[in-house]
Amino acid sequence: MIRECCVCGKRERKGLWSRDYCPGEQVRISHGYCPVCYAEFMDRLDLLFMVRGQKKITAAAAVGS
Repeated sequence: MIRECCVCGKRERKGLWSRDYCPGEQVRISHGYCPVCYAEFMDRLDLLFMVRGQKKITAAAAVGS
């Protein structure tokens, strides 16, 4: 099964994230975040909590594992 980023569409193969794949490729896909999009999402989430004056929530995540 291949992971595909739900934001940018990159796919992970052997630990590397890229867009070089055939659109008609017949593979099973699981969606999640690539490391870059995950970091950007967490930055935006932190900003949202700051704007609302709420405590930051820390989540332990294994990106790329």
